Amino acid sequence: MNIPAAEPTAHRRATALRQRAAVVPAIIAVLLSLVAVPAVFLHATALDTDRCVATVAPLATDPVIQSEITDQVTRQITTRLDIEGLTRGALARLTESTPLAALLVAAMTQSGGTVSVDPQGAVTLPSQTIVDAVRDALIGKGVGIAERIPVIDARVTIFESPALTGVYRALGVRDRRP
Repeated sequence: MNIPAAEPTAHRRATALRQRAAVVPAIIAVLLSLVAVPAVFLHATALDTDRCVATVAPLATDPVIQSEITDQVTRQITTRLDIEGLTRGALARLTESTPLAALLVAAMTQSGGTVSVDPQGAVTLPSQTIVDAVRDALIGKGVGIAERIPVIDARVTIFESPALTGVYRALGVRDRRP
């Protein structure tokens, strides 16, 4: 019996094709198991409350995790609370009813006329009177946490002029901060 030469090549091709076809499901099975094992673990852990608490609770004692959670929650609250916007709004409403000039005069009067010039020529005055007015406005607006704004030993810069430093030195005027 004479077998044509083309038949063994066709047989080899068919065998190679079957081998490749058998490898594809094996690869798919391996890939699915790589996804399935973590999925089963997460399903069992996340959906079982007691198991989830037992797994996550020990992490809460880690200082790094505590710090990260503190930072994230602080960011979440402050971005939604918009303290800066509330403060700016309260100050804007306050200056509509009481001109800012009157607040500055009150700040100067209550501080005994204390104005200072720093070495860079910045003219400043105590800001506590303005802070008190903003705190009262925020409390009046229902922002109860504003009651916790402490006494602030800070100053506001009215204007800056480096030339003032030389003039004040020449006249012998010194910083009159209390």
